[in-house]
Amino acid sequence: MLTQSTSPAQEEKASRGIQSVDTAALLLQAIAEAGGPVMLKDISARAGLAASKAHPYLVSLIKAQLVQKDRASGCYELGPMAIRLGVSALRGLKPVKLASAELPGFAREIDHTVALAVWSNKGPAIVQIEESSHPIHVDMRLGTVMSILGSATGRIFAACLPEGKVRAAVAEQEPKTEEGLLRYEALRPELEQIAASGIALARGLEIPWINSMSAAVYDYTGSICMAVTALGPAGDFDAAPDSALARALLDFAARLSEQNGYIRPGC
Repeated sequence: MLTQSTSPAQEEKASRGIQSVDTAALLLQAIAEAGGPVMLKDISARAGLAASKAHPYLVSLIKAQLVQKDRASGCYELGPMAIRLGVSALRGLKPVKLASAELPGFAREIDHTVALAVWSNKGPAIVQIEESSHPIHVDMRLGTVMSILGSATGRIFAACLPEGKVRAAVAEQEPKTEEGLLRYEALRPELEQIAASGIALARGLEIPWINSMSAAVYDYTGSICMAVTALGPAGDFDAAPDSALARALLDFAARLSEQNGYIRPGC
């Protein structure tokens, strides 16, 4: 049977995309890489486009909620739809899918709010939250990037990830880079203890009346792939390292790690 061959010209035509979509993607990438609110001239420079050409695309991206503009400053940043798309992509990762199915039951078991976080290019990002029967009012939602040094979630990642990756993220998160890196160096002894125990404890670290603890979830390579964080009112949340709550969190994280093929040293 004879098959019709495809000419180079036909292959090139078939591989062509839609130029306007390509341009919009360049602008979204420029905003994402900026790491925060950014002016039109800077977006244009990053994307290699004239500001007059970039502006109409940004107007359309705002309508699609992929970008949002602050009226006071005139700066642009990623919009709610872009955040939802990013969270959806993160939740599609196999370890996250497995953990997502288990998280509601664990929240009911300990009767505290529980959150699942993965590492993003900006730091630990929340991909799922399960409220307890007595919800707490904290500024944490899907897509929230947690402080690396100022939260239990951030500290468990800082303890378990390679130093270079953590230092780069701290430098990007902290308004005063040198001060942030100095704080990181000062925390190194504590981070070593966290890495050894697999759990980070925080008593009123970010919010005075909220305690939290975060445990590492590992994959089959022995690397941290997620963090499970429990949090609750200081009066009802025992954040001691030997508490029943800490043991329950560690056991839950270990179960998730086993689902990912992790084998504990010595087993």
